Amino acid sequence: MTWRLVRSQELAQAGRVFPLWVEFNMVSTSLWMEAEILPEAGALGGDVHCDVAVVGSGIAGLSTAYELMKRGRSVVIIDRKGIASGMTARTSAHLAPLCDDLMSEFKKLRGAEAAKLFYESQAAAVGRIEYIQASEKIACDFLRLDGYLFQGNGMPADIFDEELAAVREVGAPVHRLVGAPPSGKNGPRQEA
Repeated sequence: MTWRLVRSQELAQAGRVFPLWVEFNMVSTSLWMEAEILPEAGALGGDVHCDVAVVGSGIAGLSTAYELMKRGRSVVIIDRKGIASGMTARTSAHLAPLCDDLMSEFKKLRGAEAAKLFYESQAAAVGRIEYIQASEKIACDFLRLDGYLFQGNGMPADIFDEELAAVREVGAPVHRLVGAPPSGKNGPRQEA
């Protein structure tokens, strides 16, 4: 397939898409937002031939391009700004197979089967990232750590029971600790 630079007005006039413009107010910052990644990549200078064009150079786009290239496809990555300078630059780089907004809420919205599939797909993705990091010898300090759910202001105490049940139902290895986790392996804590 051949790709050329096309303005959104041309696409809309051709009846092929209906452009939707969304403005985001991205105010969060991270330590690496100032780092410019591969500045020599530059802008697309004209028409180019490739098997697949990936739109977006964040972690999702770059991961997709990586997987396609490993399978022998030629890939062009297109983005409006610098590599990994959008939402990916604003993350903590924390990978988790569980839903940030609670698995119990996910289950209520999408059902038990979808919640299990979500967890399994996210766990597989974290495993794939770990494999790629090791096999490509990427020096990024990849490390698996325990995660903790703390009760927030106004959060009902029974949310822990509901969340624990939902997380166990999807098959995630989890247990409940009463009290703050100690620093290191030693210290007082009670498993429930």
